[in-house]
Amino acid sequence: MRLFDYKEVLHTIIVGILLVCTSNSAFAETPCLCKRNRYIVSEIVDLKGEELQLKDKTILVIKGRGKFVNGRISGRQIIIEAANHSVFASSVTTRFEETSLKSEWYENLLNCIIGNSNCTISIKEGDYAIDNPVYAKITSSLYGRGIVTIRHSSPFSVGDNVTIYGLNWDGQNKTDYWMYCQPNNLTIKNCSFKNYFGECAGIIYWSHSEIDTKDLLIENCIFGKVGADGNGVIGDMNGSSTVIYTYRCINVTIRNNTFREQYGDEDSDAIKLEGVRIYTPNNFPLPSGEEYRYGEINAIVEENEFVNVPKSPVKIFASGVVVRNNKMTYRGEVKTAIARAFRGESILVEGNVANAADAVLNAIEVHSCRNVRLNKNSVTSTCDEGKTFGELLRIEKSDSVNVANMIITMFSSSMSNTNQALVRLSGKDITIKNSFFQAPYSYYGIYAPLGIDGLLIEKTKIEVEKGIQYAFLVNNAVKEPHGTCKFNKCTFRLASEKIDGATSYGAIFANNIEITDCNFIYDKGITLKANMIEVRGSLAYGFNLQGSSSIALDNIQLSGRYTPIVVGTIKEGARLMIKNVRTEAVELSFIRFQNNIPQDLIVHDIDIPGLNEFKLIRIDNLAEEKIFYARFNKIELLKSAMK
Repeated sequence: MRLFDYKEVLHTIIVGILLVCTSNSAFAETPCLCKRNRYIVSEIVDLKGEELQLKDKTILVIKGRGKFVNGRISGRQIIIEAANHSVFASSVTTRFEETSLKSEWYENLLNCIIGNSNCTISIKEGDYAIDNPVYAKITSSLYGRGIVTIRHSSPFSVGDNVTIYGLNWDGQNKTDYWMYCQPNNLTIKNCSFKNYFGECAGIIYWSHSEIDTKDLLIENCIFGKVGADGNGVIGDMNGSSTVIYTYRCINVTIRNNTFREQYGDEDSDAIKLEGVRIYTPNNFPLPSGEEYRYGEINAIVEENEFVNVPKSPVKIFASGVVVRNNKMTYRGEVKTAIARAFRGESILVEGNVANAADAVLNAIEVHSCRNVRLNKNSVTSTCDEGKTFGELLRIEKSDSVNVANMIITMFSSSMSNTNQALVRLSGKDITIKNSFFQAPYSYYGIYAPLGIDGLLIEKTKIEVEKGIQYAFLVNNAVKEPHGTCKFNKCTFRLASEKIDGATSYGAIFANNIEITDCNFIYDKGITLKANMIEVRGSLAYGFNLQGSSSIALDNIQLSGRYTPIVVGTIKEGARLMIKNVRTEAVELSFIRFQNNIPQDLIVHDIDIPGLNEFKLIRIDNLAEEKIFYARFNKIELLKSAMK
């Protein structure tokens, strides 16, 4: 029904004939304003099942009993002037575009929010219920005026260019999700969401699609009571739950929100970010059996508060992600305190603080990623009884990972298995600086058995108060030592109590090993196997040196009483220099050669109480001992050592 296709001179008469259900004109043109398309509706207008198409920028003035019933109305940039009462009956569907609307003009809130496109709808304070058996599509921006609660029993889909502001959404214990779709340019601010239950329950769910979308902002919202089983019983741990899940969405900002009262089991993360999979035939970033990486999404998760998340606050299957300045608190056990990242690059996790009153199984996990920075993160567990953990910091098969200013403190822990470690590493070019890791019990301090190439640990302290098997174990499971390992200005403070029967509290296998200005404060030796070994300005119990062509020990203090330096099999033509060494009186020997002796041996400036020629050097191999005596004068060597 097109009202404005008629000649202007007959317009009022025809409108009256078509739309008036009484003798009074219900939709009469105002003569003085007819050129502006201004109309007054003062009575009930029955559209009789037809569609009324209004011209652009039409002005509707609703007075008295004015109301539309039984039909459809459409128009663009329509201006409605009406008091706060029902204008559109529940039998009317409006299809306005770019129009400002009020919820009180509709008898049915569902008709208000789903029929219009690219409109702005303000919803009056109140408690509303939407009963709809299938998905309802929101295509308008919604703004709450006062305290607005909307209860609904089915998910929504959301159109492009929509803002949702100031609304309290209630899933009534049976809606799987609030939103299941993939829109562009969606903003959700100052809203709350609760009572979304189901085996895969969540709040905002970007459905799997073969297209990319962009621009999501979620800010100043509260997410709570999500993820119990379908019966809605709080505490049910069946299934998984994700509060916010984005798939192939670029430009995501999740800021200053609160996540709490989430339930679930495996993969129950508060936020899951996923980019498109990109085929990488060269095994990104390191050989792992998978030939893909996740694409860049330019996402920021910052200034949020997470309370009692079951699995982890943020799970990352993407590149280009920042997780910054978030706060996490836990009353019960948590699996990952801050974040997990998989097969992505250019990831920053910074300034996050987690506090737990129970066990923390992991603090941060990074798997098969490249160019990752973990900076100024802190995790503290104040649990007052022994609980186990897995690996507090886990970096697996990753390239170029920089950890700085990290603090992980466990006030109580117990040793339960041989996979327990404060830090677990594999990959290449991994740096840990200015960090502190502490726990009463841990099987390992730094555990990197499967291969690491380019490890630098600097100005870092590891403390285990009651027991440990290894302070560090690096590259012991690889066939050939490779790469470099550097410790600079580090402290490893371990208790005398040991777990099982460790023969060495530290072992590094690499091509080059450099240890500078470090303190190894415990009563077991360190095994170093490398082509080149340098230890300078450090304190240790003792060293077991193997497989080298060059060994230099300079300005070190040793506390081993029996034989503080043991040299195993070394390469032909090897060079050994030991100088400026201080130690207590030794009972057996200062240096022990188990298999062969170096081609060049330099020993001088040794400070050992009671040192004599019989305690300076011990050679297990009789043939090597004869070679040694043929090459060196023992007394002269001793005099050189005593200078």
